[in-house]
Amino acid sequence: MSKAINNFFSILKNGEVRKISLSQQLTREIKGTFLKGSWMLDNNTVKTNFTGELVPREEEVVFVNLDLPDNITHAAQNPIGTQELELDKDEIKTLFWYDDGNYYFQNFDSRKLLRNKSVLFFGGNTYNKLDTNAFIVDDTVNAVYSEGEFLFTSYSNANKIFPLVEFFEAATNEDLEAFADLDSIVIDKTWLLDNVNITLRKLITYTKKTGVLSQKLTKKIIKGGKDFDIEIVQVDGKITFPSQLSQCRAMLEYLNDQYYHGVVSGKKYRTNSKAEFKSKPVN
Repeated sequence: MSKAINNFFSILKNGEVRKISLSQQLTREIKGTFLKGSWMLDNNTVKTNFTGELVPREEEVVFVNLDLPDNITHAAQNPIGTQELELDKDEIKTLFWYDDGNYYFQNFDSRKLLRNKSVLFFGGNTYNKLDTNAFIVDDTVNAVYSEGEFLFTSYSNANKIFPLVEFFEAATNEDLEAFADLDSIVIDKTWLLDNVNITLRKLITYTKKTGVLSQKLTKKIIKGGKDFDIEIVQVDGKITFPSQLSQCRAMLEYLNDQYYHGVVSGKKYRTNSKAEFKSKPVN
């Protein structure tokens, strides 16, 4: 029997890539789990270019054309030179398997970590406690990358792997006027039309599709914005958007979950760049 090649990796929340070493037997099992996603590459699978619809039709695979970050392709081509995962300190965002030029991705979150928890397993007619750090690998694949195409069936899952807001259509001026007229917000329509850029147009398209502005903002959400220097002001129950491009963009990104805290380190991140957030200096 030929030796199975271990091509198992993790993408950390700071964007770095780590290799995950496996035993020979487990390598075959994990590879088999991820290669189940190969159905997305089947010639009989209906593939449609992503147009911004958040829910693809049943049995439909949608895709966007993108280039993978260099550190991901470098790790896949040079696993020996890739740093090992240290589960006690590294914060995993995504797991992936590389095989024959294709990348198979699986989302990861803190619920899959078995770190400092009382995990019991059955063996020898008795239960024993797992006394080492561990994590769970699901029997699913959330996205596949092949020949320049990033394929997926769920926008929300795929967006956790690579931010996809740039693939939304830019809002037209008519869309912007409709956005400014929403009952749940207050924004200077004239300022918006005179100053909007392509990034803001796409963020507005995305915001309208998610329906986040139709939801009631809780005190927790408002308080959380302050952690990132984003002040969410409500007047008569309406969100007031600032008339500065950078602040307006930051508010839209925050409302759409593009800011978050690292689970262990507590560092602050933005999902579009994975750059560590730096608070403004206190005067």
